[in-house]
Amino acid sequence: MRPIIDAIWGLDYPPAEVLCQRMIQDFPDHPAGYVYRERVYFSEELSKARLLSAERALGMDLFSDSQNSTCGDARNRCPFPARGGRGD
Repeated sequence: MRPIIDAIWGLDYPPAEVLCQRMIQDFPDHPAGYVYRERVYFSEELSKARLLSAERALGMDLFSDSQNSTCGDARNRCPFPARGGRGD
């Protein structure tokens, strides 16, 4: 089980899944292989969601001098004034 945990921790999901499949083949009646395989799937999906969230945040132009700066989405104008503008 330790190699599975190490692979998940290292974001190396395909080898972790292979190890889980091997555990399931060797011990089909034991729930550990199935639980760890589900953990691999969950961790991979969570990692993808975090990456998308980080990409969206990195795409924001929060320090632009432009009056037309947007908050990550071109359809929505930024509710904050441009640098040097008044807040009212």
